[in-house]
Amino acid sequence: MLAPQWGGLPFVGRRRLRSFLARWYDERGEPLSLLRTPAPSPEASKSRDSLESSDGFEEAEFLKDYFQSQEQTYHAVLNFISQVSIHLNYWLDWATPVHRRPRWAHRLARKLWSSWLVLLGRPQITAPERCASQFARLNEELCRLLAFIQVSSFELLSSCLDSESDRCQALTKALQGLAWQTRAAASTAADLNFASSATRWRWPPTSHLWEQVQDLEDISASEYNRGAKQWMLSQEELVKKGRLQLQQNDLAFEVMAQSMTNFIESSGQLSHWRKWWPLYSSATLGTLLLSWRMRLSNRSVRHALAKQAEDVVVQFLREWIVSPIEQLLEALFLRRPKDDLRVQLRDLRSEEETLDRMVSGFAKFARAESQFQAEATATGAGDQELPERYFEWSMTKPLSNVITGHLMESCMVQSQKLKVLLYASLYSIDAVMTQLKWDFLMAGVMPMTLLCVSAYWIVSSSWRRRQLVFRKKMVRALAEMDRYLNRNTQSLAPKRQVSFVGALQSRGQSVSVKTLLLQALGGQPDEAVDAQSRIKPPTPSALHCLAGFGNEAVDLDKVGAALCHCDTLCRLASVFRLEDSDWRSFRRDILDLSSPELSVSEKLHVVSTMRHTYHVFDLRL
Repeated sequence: MLAPQWGGLPFVGRRRLRSFLARWYDERGEPLSLLRTPAPSPEASKSRDSLESSDGFEEAEFLKDYFQSQEQTYHAVLNFISQVSIHLNYWLDWATPVHRRPRWAHRLARKLWSSWLVLLGRPQITAPERCASQFARLNEELCRLLAFIQVSSFELLSSCLDSESDRCQALTKALQGLAWQTRAAASTAADLNFASSATRWRWPPTSHLWEQVQDLEDISASEYNRGAKQWMLSQEELVKKGRLQLQQNDLAFEVMAQSMTNFIESSGQLSHWRKWWPLYSSATLGTLLLSWRMRLSNRSVRHALAKQAEDVVVQFLREWIVSPIEQLLEALFLRRPKDDLRVQLRDLRSEEETLDRMVSGFAKFARAESQFQAEATATGAGDQELPERYFEWSMTKPLSNVITGHLMESCMVQSQKLKVLLYASLYSIDAVMTQLKWDFLMAGVMPMTLLCVSAYWIVSSSWRRRQLVFRKKMVRALAEMDRYLNRNTQSLAPKRQVSFVGALQSRGQSVSVKTLLLQALGGQPDEAVDAQSRIKPPTPSALHCLAGFGNEAVDLDKVGAALCHCDTLCRLASVFRLEDSDWRSFRRDILDLSSPELSVSEKLHVVSTMRHTYHVFDLRL
């Protein structure tokens, strides 16, 4: 069973596909066609391979391969449409007149940029309307093809399988759809090759594709125009032709993918490297010249330059990152003795008490001396100033005062006072440094913190802007889907039958698919085909007849565009971190919007429910 790993729009619900394939078996798990054929021999019935090679198993396996091929084709066409839309918007921007102000500056910038693109090999920039028209037509063709693949697949899933004729009709319907989309893909590839041939960009065809197309077995298109007579073929013949048609369909889409790649390379928006390769080449040449100037060919010079760069980087990391963080961690978690004050408060108080005792004792001795008493009374000095006054008074007779006076005691008191002053100064410095330690640590960590915060702010801001852009795109895509449902009420009417015969006849069967594929690969076919007989891409009127359901008709252009909007919604929703339950519900809602079996009112209700259920559509977040 199919288990697609696809981030875009789902093709068909797996439960729906399982139920359809299960209808080809009975309750015991045997194919229904075996019930109407002679019973196999006992020897053959013992082998599982014999049953798997029977008609019934071949039919179920063919349908499984058919839906797998349709799913791959469906997703490939969606991818092509997304690429074409990017280039279409690019050329539409060039075709739009300048409207920004100041207009003269934007006109000058556009002229300079167009001249640069012409130098890079884009002469189409002088006529952007023509390129926009080409990509618009290509987008329409792909939208039609996408809508046809979906509508034909759902019509096959809704087929009745009660009788053998109903099952033959279902197989015939699958073959007719494959034949039409194969021819459409081959025609589109041939026209893309014709459009690319007008430019100077030419790519040789891939060898394996050329060989496969040369060896391709053509299936006559007239076989699918016989209407009800086609149902008279046996299921075995239908499965055999279906296998060939699947091979031809896969090859046609592979050729179309190569032709589309060539067309985009020749007429689309230039890639980044092709746009700026002269600048990068100039920078590379300048770097080589600078290296030659600095004599980097010498090994010793290279080693010295590398050593200097390494020293600068290591020094920056050590001084601005490693060392501040280590100091902060040590201050937070490692308590060390060196963190204590160099001078404790109790030591300072002890020295002050010693100084007070020494001053009091010296004052008693000094005031008791008769010669100094008059000096002390005249100056009115207190006890704290007596040691300095006595020292100054003793300088007239230093030796006698040392021997008979108290000069030595005065010096001892002044030394103790100096010690107290030094202790007080050291204690103040230690206290200030301790208080400022955290300031210094935070100042060291601040550059790294600011760098991390700035990086986080830049990343988070860019992420929020990106999310806002995605939300706006999702809101726009849902609005486009709502607008489509309101304006095209007849485009998704449920339960209608597709008529392939008229469409295939209107496609013009004069040119075979093999011839178209050879034209797409740039080769010359064996038969001469003039320009008028070459198959054109499907016109809106032809596809209007193709998907006509009686008096009502489906406009496949608009259906394909709506499917593209659903694919955009599904792709953008995969970017957001939706919960698993929300993601499953979202995919179910997308399947309901893309299903051709629901009415417009039901789909409008789904759109309204999605807008109020999922937070991705809220721009205020």
